[in-house]
Amino acid sequence: MYIPVPEDIYGYETKTFGNFTIRQVVCFILAVAVIAPVMIFMLRLTKSVDISAFVSIMAGMPVLMCGFVKKDGQYLEKIILYKLRWRFQYPTKRPFRMKNLYSTIEQEVKELEAMEQMEQESQKEEKDRKNPRRMGKKKNRAG
Repeated sequence: MYIPVPEDIYGYETKTFGNFTIRQVVCFILAVAVIAPVMIFMLRLTKSVDISAFVSIMAGMPVLMCGFVKKDGQYLEKIILYKLRWRFQYPTKRPFRMKNLYSTIEQEVKELEAMEQMEQESQKEEKDRKNPRRMGKKKNRAG
């Protein structure tokens, strides 16, 4: 007696109805619940069985595929959700932003020079306040 053992034990799913899992059976029932009203509506609208059958099967196919399609251990709705997030929620291209080091240094040097100049002016004003003779115009030494 031989018992097949799957290579990846985590990929094993219990079969409940025949060779189908509970998820596949639920998706099949939901697909039928989508297909039946669409079939009736399209049959009344177009009076053609071929067109109504095609449209109703196309409407129920995504629901049916969610139960059967599995890629890398994830079902179709998860894959679609990740694709939508990747496309709309997260940016695909990040803008290139660079700080120019030289302009930053130049700006800091200008600010430093301005601060030094203000300090010199304040020191000069303070000296002028202390020495009242220097306040006015400078006189020529010769005359």
